[in-house]
Order: sequence, then structure tokens, then C-alpha cells
Amino acid sequence: MSEWDQFPVADGEANPWDQFPEFTGFPEMRFTAVEKAPPAPEALTAALELRKPPEPSQALRTANAASGAFVDGIPVAGPLLKAGAEKAAAGIRSLMSGNSFDDELQAVQQFAQQNRKENPVTDTVAGVAGSVAGTAPMLMAAPAAFGVQGATMLGRSAAAALSGAALGGSDAAVRSGGDVNEAVSGAVVGGMLGGAAPKAGELLGRGASNVTQWFLAR
Repeated sequence: MSEWDQFPVADGEANPWDQFPEFTGFPEMRFTAVEKAPPAPEALTAALELRKPPEPSQALRTANAASGAFVDGIPVAGPLLKAGAEKAAAGIRSLMSGNSFDDELQAVQQFAQQNRKENPVTDTVAGVAGSVAGTAPMLMAAPAAFGVQGATMLGRSAAAALSGAALGGSDAAVRSGGDVNEAVSGAVVGGMLGGAAPKAGELLGRGASNVTQWFLAR
């Protein structure tokens, strides 16, 4: 007997609920996980292209060569500043592209080297400018130590040789990663150039004065 039979029905009248089958519970339902369809190749390619850093223009390449050579030309501190800038750029590129930091650092260094090769004049001029800009504050702070001031030419040359050797050795040590032979070579070259600087400066000054007087006399 169905549970609906408990409701009274008039004599001779069919139970309207008998037309439905007896309820025995819900059938067992099974759900099958549907795998997410992979993205279309075109969409995946477009997404990867958006994550790539934009290709630099020629003006940007030239500016990169100039800035890199200028910083690298600064004595002693230049290589450290250059390395810090390259690591910062590699970190930013790694976040944008999803590549490893080491891969991006190698790419940044290769990009900088290629730019300097493609712009040799810019590289040379900027490097000299960086060297002068890095040395000028030291000359102003201690002119006697660099042979700018002094009673005799011999004393000025000796002071300039000592400061040149110290600066050249320190700079070579930083650039070579602490190689002793490179540091000694840098000190020797720096001492020779520093010792010759006062006399060379005097000769250049006389030559410039003579040329100026010659033009004024005409």
C-alpha cells in the first residue's frame, strides 16, 4: 500500500495518486569532471607577446651605450654602479617576462655590450667624460695630492705619480675582481700617467696660450 492510501477517497472513485509509480528514492547520480580546455594557440602566443619587453629603438640603444660608458668610466666606483644597474634592470625584466634572473642578467649585459660596439664614438666620448667627472671632485678636494698645486715640478710630479698609482691600482682591482696582477699593472700605468700629467698639462697650457696669442696678433 502506498503512503498516499491514508488519504480518504470516496466509494467507487479511483485514487488519483495510483497513476504515478511508487516513489523509491532518487537514482544514483554520478558527476564526471570536465577538463578545462587548453587555450587556443593564438591566445597563448598573444599572451606571451604581451609579457615580452618592447624592442628598444636606435635612440634608446645609443643612450644606453652613452650612459653605460659614462658610468663605467668613473674610476673605482664605476664598475660597481654599472653592475648594480644591470642587476636592477634584470630583476625588472624577469618580473615582466617570467624568465629567470640569470637569463635576464645575461641578456642585459649582452645588450649593453652590443650597443657599445655599435656606437664606438659615443662609447669613447662618454667613457672619457665619465673618467673626468669621476676624477674632478678628487682633484678639487685634494689638488696638491694630484699634482695640481705645488712649489716645484718635481714635487708635483711625484705627488701625481703616487695618487695616480693608488687610483689606477684600485680601479684595476675592482674591474678584475681582485686580481693582484691586474692591480699591480693598473698601479704602474696610473703612476706613469700621473707622474707625466703635471708636465704634460704645463706644455699643453703653453701651447694653447701661444696659439691664442698668435690668433690675437693677426
